[in-house]
Amino acid sequence: MPNPLFFYGYIWKEAQLNLLAALDHPHPSVRACAAQKIGEFYQYGDPDMPPINEMMQLIKDKEIERPGIAGPFFDPICFDFKNIQQSYETQIDVCQWILDILENRKSSKPKLKLKYFGVSIDFQAHELLSNNPSHIQHLIKIGRFDIAVLAATDRERKIEALEHILMDLGNHNEPEIVRLASWHLAYYYHRLHPKGEEMNFVKLISELADIDVFLNFSSDSKPPYAAIIYPKDDNKLMNNQTAWTWINKLFPESVRGKVVPNTWDNEDEVTYQYECGYIQFRGSVERKEWESVTIADYGNFWNPIKLLELPN
Repeated sequence: MPNPLFFYGYIWKEAQLNLLAALDHPHPSVRACAAQKIGEFYQYGDPDMPPINEMMQLIKDKEIERPGIAGPFFDPICFDFKNIQQSYETQIDVCQWILDILENRKSSKPKLKLKYFGVSIDFQAHELLSNNPSHIQHLIKIGRFDIAVLAATDRERKIEALEHILMDLGNHNEPEIVRLASWHLAYYYHRLHPKGEEMNFVKLISELADIDVFLNFSSDSKPPYAAIIYPKDDNKLMNNQTAWTWINKLFPESVRGKVVPNTWDNEDEVTYQYECGYIQFRGSVERKEWESVTIADYGNFWNPIKLLELPN
């Protein structure tokens, strides 16, 4: 394929003066384009590139002064970053690089959507900082609750060290942060958040004999987005027969439709697609014993409370 850098020059020696100057251009798209092209020179392994740690320091300094280049720069190298930094015999703490930017940046990211130049460093932050409680706590400390909640909910599984952080985030004043935290606690932690319940984002049905059912709502004017079934006792798994007994009450074949041949699984998860939704089992696929079962409907007409014949 043709080298995408021809506009600036095919090699760094040809392109460097124009690219470095363009990092200070008044238009955010020009700055973003230049930053992305610099990242691509590292991606393609130009031997004359300056040490990656020096360039990342330059990008960080400029991003702090005027946002919009760190994300486009990092996007081309993010998946091969380990090899790139090893080739320069340096160790860079990318997470700290991002946190320094977010904490010290003098203004917010550009409102202009830079769709051709990768995602912003704000978006990349929630992926790279996820799973690490100390990083998420740092985001909270500097007031980036929006990124903190995305980082805390990025992994679709229970992470013990994040539970109390999610509970704290669920008490935020911003409804979307409350929703995300409350939903995640319902999906993966068997935990009802009081504020999420108060704001009608989550509901717990606890009066059933064998199970608890959480319902996640996008708003109080719509049917639930999903239902999550848990065994009453977190220390015991739910057998397959019990799971299907309740699935057929909550999401009967007359509602879910026929199975679609698009099943995917791994050792602790299997998902079945249907015409009108999906059913996702988490636990032991081999033994068919489940920690939880998630049901999601595609049609916005589903009323599991009515199907269970419970009072609204």
